[in-house]
Amino acid sequence: MAALDRRIGCMDVVVTEAGLGRVEDSAVALLDLPYRDVGELLRATGSLEAARTAAVRSVLPLGPDGPRLLAPVARPGAVWGVGMNYRSKARVTGRPIPAEPTLYLSASSSLGGPGGQVAHPEGCTEQLDAEGEIAVVLGAGLYRADEREAWAAVAGVTAANDLTARDVMVQTGTPALAKSFPGCTPMGGSVLAAADVADPTAIGVRTFVDGVLPLRTTVVPLPCPARPAALAAH
Repeated sequence: MAALDRRIGCMDVVVTEAGLGRVEDSAVALLDLPYRDVGELLRATGSLEAARTAAVRSVLPLGPDGPRLLAPVARPGAVWGVGMNYRSKARVTGRPIPAEPTLYLSASSSLGGPGGQVAHPEGCTEQLDAEGEIAVVLGAGLYRADEREAWAAVAGVTAANDLTARDVMVQTGTPALAKSFPGCTPMGGSVLAAADVADPTAIGVRTFVDGVLPLRTTVVPLPCPARPAALAAH
């Protein structure tokens, strides 16, 4: 499980079985909005701001006694990943951060919700690694955009667990094969609105193993703030 470090006073949007919600203290305020997930909200409005001011139709507890949280975006148009994007990972592996980002695609069918169980791909891998990541959620499509346009299109950020069949990666050298098993990209639970991100180059993400022990706590210093622009330029 991966989770962003939350800050008081920020808007976190969640997707539940009962509809879109806004995190308020230790509760989920279900919103009077017609959208089933963050993706539908973004396609309709281009941002998360409608969730900030939407009327509340009911309030439910946040946690085991509340509604089940789902993936914020059910089926995005694309799931792009950036390899060797954190200085902390570069230090652990002993590999240099590349001057240009290493980009790859994962199947959208690999997305899953937070707090669930991922079925081990039996017969396909013996080494399934977990790694907490920051997922950037875009509110608009981009093509040949510059850095300013790319960051302006970011609607929010969330946590993701990048599960990788490491042996498949070594054997094939193909990230899309190693990362696209069903449910191997759990995401969420909440999306933090971009307007509430104080410093996009220093976002805290924690990774838990078996829901108990933190695997790693990272205040992520992205080596290159223009990573979204690198994607949008193509």
